[in-house]
Amino acid sequence: MKYKYIDSLRGLAILGVLLNHNLNMGTTSGKIPTILLVIFQIGSLGVQLFFVLSALTLFFSFNSRQHIEQNPVKNFYLRRFFRIAPLFYLSIVYYLWQDGSGPRYWLGDANHISIANILSNFTFTFGFNPYWLMSVVPNSWTIAVEFVFYLTMPLLFYKIRSINNALIFIMGSYLIWNILNYFFSSHILISDEKLWGAYLYFYFPTQLPIFGLGIFLFFILRKKPVELKPFGLFILVSYIFIIYICNRSNIKLFLVNIEFILSISFALLIYVLHNKPYKIIVNTFTSYVGKISFSIYLCHDAVMHFMRKFSLESFINSNGKYDAVLDYGIRFLIFLILVTAISSLTYYFIEIPGQKLGNWLINKTEGKQNQFSSSNLPPVQL
Repeated sequence: MKYKYIDSLRGLAILGVLLNHNLNMGTTSGKIPTILLVIFQIGSLGVQLFFVLSALTLFFSFNSRQHIEQNPVKNFYLRRFFRIAPLFYLSIVYYLWQDGSGPRYWLGDANHISIANILSNFTFTFGFNPYWLMSVVPNSWTIAVEFVFYLTMPLLFYKIRSINNALIFIMGSYLIWNILNYFFSSHILISDEKLWGAYLYFYFPTQLPIFGLGIFLFFILRKKPVELKPFGLFILVSYIFIIYICNRSNIKLFLVNIEFILSISFALLIYVLHNKPYKIIVNTFTSYVGKISFSIYLCHDAVMHFMRKFSLESFINSNGKYDAVLDYGIRFLIFLILVTAISSLTYYFIEIPGQKLGNWLINKTEGKQNQFSSSNLPPVQL
């Protein structure tokens, strides 16, 4: 699935993340006007846009390859591993060097990063432990969530075969999220209650309905006609109505996943751009930033670290709100230039070679299988 708007939306998503994290630097961010502050904070939802796009593109990709590859499931896992692992493994080593292995927020009561913690990062299982979630690589919770989705994706692809199945999956995963959060909110499994609450936001069940939106879009955007059966529509409307009534009545039967609600607007945006790629969003700049967005995501915390170290956080010391906005803008521009330059290097020298290695292994395996499967057939002359 090669659409320029997909890369551009990834670019929009990572720019939102950078706008949000830029608030963590400098001394004037707290003086920014409230409306702008809210807009910059909403930028963190760029991660949810990534999740919707991920489910959509992976379903399209798997759908196109399942008929032409001998082992589409195995090849899927190989592609995903070599897409993520090379740069992420380098990030593990780098951030252990940058930040050391001492105490930090995500370690809770622990006073150092354990060998088991480090190994969980290399095996992509760190998302199952609140103390391991982001204690090695900053902001790596998204990698943990993505990898759990990767593990389930082929099964979901073969089980969700229609738009009605996709709706049932969304509603079911939303219900599961409610049940788990209701249980875990009253059964805290670690000593740090605040850390536990944060973990319940970042763990996989909270994000699963958002992936469901991407799966739903797959059936909307594919060329085959889409038919929403009356029964499926009735169930959807009834489900939304029950959630609304419960929350208006302060009945805690259903919790509202705000990220999921706002992600519906992302799904609508994807649908609009699929039909008409408006240049204000789909352009050369956003497309390029989207291509290197994974590198930007893993590298930007390192750039923030060195901006603090070399006093590139604040440029205008003033109590005025306009000066605060100007200071934020100057810092963001420098932040964006630095992180784009560094991420371009990691993209071309780490990400691309890693992907080529994965494709080489797949092609080698597929070639052997094709040769074996045709060895007993008579030669064909062309």
